[in-house]
Formats: sequence, structure tokens, C-alpha cells
Amino acid sequence: MLRTSHYHIALLVAFLTMSGCSDKKAAIPPPAAANKSTQPPQSPTPGEEPLEESALMHAIFGADYDANRKHATIKLPNPVNPTEHSSYAVTAWTQTILPDGETLLLTNGRILDDKGKLFNPDYNMGSLSLYILRKQDGKWKVIKRHENFDTNGSFGDSGTARWVQLGQGKTGLALVQADMLDGFQTEFLSLYDVSHGDIRNLTEESITVYSDNSGVCEPRVLCWEVTGKWKLVAAPADIAYHDLLIEFTGKEMAPVKGATENTDPNIARTAKPLKTQARYRFNGTSYKLIDGNNPNDGYEKSIPV
Repeated sequence: MLRTSHYHIALLVAFLTMSGCSDKKAAIPPPAAANKSTQPPQSPTPGEEPLEESALMHAIFGADYDANRKHATIKLPNPVNPTEHSSYAVTAWTQTILPDGETLLLTNGRILDDKGKLFNPDYNMGSLSLYILRKQDGKWKVIKRHENFDTNGSFGDSGTARWVQLGQGKTGLALVQADMLDGFQTEFLSLYDVSHGDIRNLTEESITVYSDNSGVCEPRVLCWEVTGKWKLVAAPADIAYHDLLIEFTGKEMAPVKGATENTDPNIARTAKPLKTQARYRFNGTSYKLIDGNNPNDGYEKSIPV
């Protein structure tokens, strides 16, 4: 799960505890498609191909799916209190086919207020759902529903998604979600095992793969930007999943000695290059750092929560 700021969570809690639900439809843009961190082009893609998106959405949501607007307006359990339901505008995001022929469809949901409008779209987190389908006698049938299994990202989007091979015969979902707060930008990688039609979160609170503080960079503070290029690599035979290797590059600039609030913000500063890597291994519960270091972990201490 994305380590979202307390401010974002507070907004969601406030809305879920005071708003009603609505069946009104709103025009909803699709999820964002780009992050600054680098996703691995060499990661295998298990059976991914274009499918009948409209037919899949109709099979899942029935009359609640609007093919013209390309989203369904439905009620889902909210992530704060699963016994309560809230209205979401749900769009198809990405899909793949498992070796056994079942189709996986990942959707992104954006919460609506009681008037059918997007609730606080500047800070609203995206809601993830996964649906398992199989085509029988020419018709799509829903096998399993994993609705609102995680809440990620910000600005109503869940980031970028990629299907990967976590190990032999183990289809995985890699999500990179971005967050911005008070001049700081961060991106987080989450890995899920979806190989058997179920969902297993392998990264607990996710792994930071990008960060910068460009929005607050000035002569009196340490400034940085670090980008991680990640890939899955072979692990020892007795480990359930591949290792995660992240190669980091970036730079940091130390505060200017004696700088004040009146110091020229464009004063010349020396940038110290950064280059390191971190290797994570699945320990039976989640991925943990076993070698190297993730420089973003140190910078995170400067980010307000």
C-alpha cells in the first residue's frame, strides 16, 4: 500500500464519514500514464493483449457501465470502513491473460460526492479493484471480484501499472504511484502476486523509487533528486519470488553556508552526483532490503506527513 500523507487520508476519512452515496454519472478522465521513475522494459509480460474492454466492463457491471463515458458508476466498500459503501466512477485500466486462460482486468475508481461529482479531485486517492473473468460459450463470466483491494496514488489516479513475472508461473502486478505534498515529490513501487486469481501484497507499505524536493529547494536547505530504475532478477532456488534490484542515480546539493532568506535563489551551488543500488528479497512475508541502500529512505525523513 502506498505510504500516503496523513493529510490525504484525513480528507478521505472526512468525506467517507459525512457524505452520502449517489448513482449520478460524471465524465471521468482515465488514470495518469507516466511516472518519473523508470520501469523495466525487459520484464516479461504474461499474455498481455488488447481485449474486449467494453464487453468485460459490461460483464462486470451490467447496466451500471456507460460505454459512451467508458466508466461504471457503482457503490463499493470504502477503505476506511468496509461495512459502509461509497459511490465510485470506475474505469478499465489494464488487463492480461493467465496461463490457465482466465482474464484479469484491473480497474481504477474515483470517489464521487453525493451530487455525483468527483470528491476533491486534487487529493482524492485512486481505488484499485481486480476482476477475474473467463469466456464461456462466447460470453464473459466473472469468476472472482477483488474490489477496493488497495487505495493508492493521488489526484484520483493510481499511477502506472505493469504486468510482470515474479517467478516461474507467477504473474505479478507492479504499480508505481506518485504523491506530491508541500514541494516534495515521491514515487512508490508496490508488487502484487495475482497468479492464482487472488491478490497478495508483497511490499507492505511499498518501496520508494523516486523523490525530490524541487518545490522547496532554496539556498538554506539540502536539495535532491533521485531516480530508481528497477527490474526483477533471479533469486536463490528456495526463494518464492525473484529479487528486486533498483539502480539509483541522482544528485544532491548541500545548503549554502551562511545563507539567509535574502540569499539569491540562483546562487551557484555544486551538485554531488549519486549512484548506488539496492537489492530486495522476499523473506516469506514481504520484500526486504538485503544489500546496498535506498537513498530515498534517508530523504523521506525530511518530507512532512
